[in-house]
Amino acid sequence: ASVSQAVVSKRVAWVQVLREWPEKFIQVVSLALVWLAVIAAVSLPFSCMITLLALFGVGFSPLALLLYSAVMIWVLLPLAFSAHGIFLNQRTMWSSLKDGVHLTRLTMPSTSLFLMAVILLSQGLDIIWKLPAESSWMGLVGIAGHGFVTTGLLAASFVYYRDTSLWIRQVCEQMQSVKAE
Repeated sequence: ASVSQAVVSKRVAWVQVLREWPEKFIQVVSLALVWLAVIAAVSLPFSCMITLLALFGVGFSPLALLLYSAVMIWVLLPLAFSAHGIFLNQRTMWSSLKDGVHLTRLTMPSTSLFLMAVILLSQGLDIIWKLPAESSWMGLVGIAGHGFVTTGLLAASFVYYRDTSLWIRQVCEQMQSVKAE
């Protein structure tokens, strides 16, 4: 909540963040439950398929894992920005979920590249932060660096969501004005 507020208004009002925390907490937990339901709905048929393949002696195939991974990415990628509307636009869980899916579907190539860059940066730098020994003082530098980079990537996702939503709104308005003429 504080990172989204810093992105939108360039400052953080801690009193407002703390006042809105219970409502946003409920919305985010509800969203997490929806994500779990979606993951279970996709995983259940695949686990049955893999079990049937094993019963018939086919065994675990890398093709089944590849197919499962592709379907999970196809289903979960549109949910990547479903929480952003809760924090940036004070939306409910369902409307934020709908907005996030709409945004991702309309901007799939750029959104995919953005998310891939975020994941690569996060995971690549995570390897660097874990290089020092746990007992070394450089471990504290790694923890601080990880926190700084992760917060920056989260802020970048809020900026991407805000700017992409604005762009989609402008394009839709232009299309409607052309239709009206």
